[in-house]
Amino acid sequence: MFHSRVDANLSQNARNIYIRFVIKELSNTYLVNNGLLARKLNLRAARLNDFKQGRRSFSEEMLDQVENYIDEIYGPLIETFVPQNSLDEFQNFVLFLVKQEKQQQS
Repeated sequence: MFHSRVDANLSQNARNIYIRFVIKELSNTYLVNNGLLARKLNLRAARLNDFKQGRRSFSEEMLDQVENYIDEIYGPLIETFVPQNSLDEFQNFVLFLVKQEKQQQS
């Protein structure tokens, strides 16, 4: 899997959007329990929910923590819904997510 902070050199905003998408996909499609995920990340469930809903963003340090955990536990699953054929494909996917979020905000 491409690690957004290492390989793709994404901005903090883009990482927030990408990780938010991954968490939504894991919980909506694969029924990952947000309460358990929050507990594993040492977060209150309400804070993770605010992040998931786009009402809050995470710091670089928290993004690293969340990304490391979800990559470690759910990496093979994430590869089924995030493009992985090339770094360009991954970056274009994240840029699409960023544009999509901007459109939803306007």
